[in-house]
Amino acid sequence: MLVVIGILIALQVNNFKESKAQKSQEAVYLKFILDDLLLQKQENSTQRNAITAHISFEDKLIDYISIRFKVGLDQRNEIKSVLSTLPIGRTYGAYEATFLDLTSSGNIALISNQELKNQILQHYQIQKRDRDVINNNTLNTYKEMWIELIVRNLIVISPSLNEFVQDYSVLEFNSSLEFLDDTLFENLSKEENLILIQNVLAYKVTTTKIAVKFIDNSDARMNRLIQDIKTELKTL
Repeated sequence: MLVVIGILIALQVNNFKESKAQKSQEAVYLKFILDDLLLQKQENSTQRNAITAHISFEDKLIDYISIRFKVGLDQRNEIKSVLSTLPIGRTYGAYEATFLDLTSSGNIALISNQELKNQILQHYQIQKRDRDVINNNTLNTYKEMWIELIVRNLIVISPSLNEFVQDYSVLEFNSSLEFLDDTLFENLSKEENLILIQNVLAYKVTTTKIAVKFIDNSDARMNRLIQDIKTELKTL
């Protein structure tokens, strides 16, 4: 009888130790997810700023299109600069290393709170979908428009910049290329080119609104998730 009781006590002790170890590991994962979410919030802020910083350029283009780019010499450099930034976009980054580790290793099972686990899974699924949409709009479609604008001589850029630029910060605009001015502004006044620029602009305005909405929704989800993770960590 004493032997049986001893075995039961030993099993309970082992179960307690295993449970404690699992809770400790769960807490580590939740803290890492928390760090990733805070980094993603910073990335969201950077992405939002990159997008909204160029909304004023879009507004200016609308004004210039309305007057068919009939401007004085003093406004030509501004128009060239705005046109050069029109098809440029920034890649939307992701901070999801902990989540990928959790799902690939099967350690997602360590998250004992089922509601929190579902919340984490749902957030990262939506985040990936929205990020793919934003980056697809930015990289694939803008690249096609970028090439078309160059082919039609509607963009003035540095000759060294002959590849699609994925980040506003590395755009090389060379305002000294005055020898292209006459060709550029003659082309801009053509009806088919005005239509192209309007289409590019309309697409960018639409995708900008979509991207900002996705990022705002991402921040709202993360704010809730961060609070819920902090609450859960207090119980572990």
